[in-house]
Amino acid sequence: MTAATIGRLITEDEVAQSVVHLLLNGAMTGSVVYPDGGYSFR
Repeated sequence: MTAATIGRLITEDEVAQSVVHLLLNGAMTGSVVYPDGGYSFR
C-alpha cells in the first residue's frame, strides 16, 4: 500500500478542526492524531 502526503503544510484551522473532532467524538479514546499531512504513513 502506498500512502500519499497532501504536499503542503496544514493550516491552524485544520489543526483546530482536528482538536474539536477529538473533543466531540467519544469513540476516539486513546488515539493519537499526527497533524503532518500524511507524512508519518511513508
